[in-house]
Amino acid sequence: MRVFVAGGTGFVGGYVLEELVLREHDAVVLVRSGSERKLPKGFKGEIVSGDALNFSMPSDCDAVIHLIGILREFRRRGISFEKSQFQAAKAVADRALGAGVNRFILQSANRVRPDGTKYQYTKYLAEEYVKSKKFDWTIFRPSTLFGDPTHPSGPVGKPEFCTTLRDKMIKLPLPAPLFHPGLNLMKAGKFKLQPIHVKDLAKGIVASLDHQKSTGKIYPVGGKDQLTWHEIISLIADASGKKKWKVPAPGWAVKLMASLFAWIPAFPITVDQITMLMEGNTCDGSEFLSHFKIDPVPFNGENLSYLS
Repeated sequence: MRVFVAGGTGFVGGYVLEELVLREHDAVVLVRSGSERKLPKGFKGEIVSGDALNFSMPSDCDAVIHLIGILREFRRRGISFEKSQFQAAKAVADRALGAGVNRFILQSANRVRPDGTKYQYTKYLAEEYVKSKKFDWTIFRPSTLFGDPTHPSGPVGKPEFCTTLRDKMIKLPLPAPLFHPGLNLMKAGKFKLQPIHVKDLAKGIVASLDHQKSTGKIYPVGGKDQLTWHEIISLIADASGKKKWKVPAPGWAVKLMASLFAWIPAFPITVDQITMLMEGNTCDGSEFLSHFKIDPVPFNGENLSYLS
């Protein structure tokens, strides 16, 4: 199958391209000029130059895998959730329809909804747009993703949950914050996440190309274990070779600081990010695991060895 990939130079994209090769599909990748180095080493597929809002869709593709998304906005640099997550998906979908492509696979996110944060809302809008068109669509909603951000893509610097926490929290000479709502210290760090390895997500996305029963379905995607924030911080610290004190941190105080300083790129978190983090991020991913016969990679020290 000839597959057009939007977002192939990102963290998930490298693993998806590798999986496409393993399953003997032909990849056609949308790449911004100058970002070719972000493709997997030895990539032999076709490159289409441009960005999601300005490119020409090849006429001979059988399917589209859309992976484009951002973790935070930088409006002063023209980077917004509206543009990167909704408008980009809309433009790629429109060009796919114009080229006669009827199979569309969208990577969304867990807990998207119309009344959520800007991140969640624009992901929701992208889902609704794709679902409204005459596609055989499949949507994947992953929980927290983890995995070596240097494999198979090569260059360092792609955002990844665990390495970001290591660099912006674990390595700092300050205690790690255990966020909690209100004044109840007993709830500090008790919200739960359900990490899934990026390789497992990539396997499911690519397997769905040949899985007819996956059309018209939305798959929540999560690992087998639901872990508290306290447990996750401890595992990341241990894998990084660090001993880390932890202290309760009221969510309202962190949000206040974020509202004042999140415009600074080096500030580690935004109001939306702390809001979504404290909501928790778990799901019933059993259908995803069973449909695509995936035995999920555990979130443990061995599989976090890339942090050392």
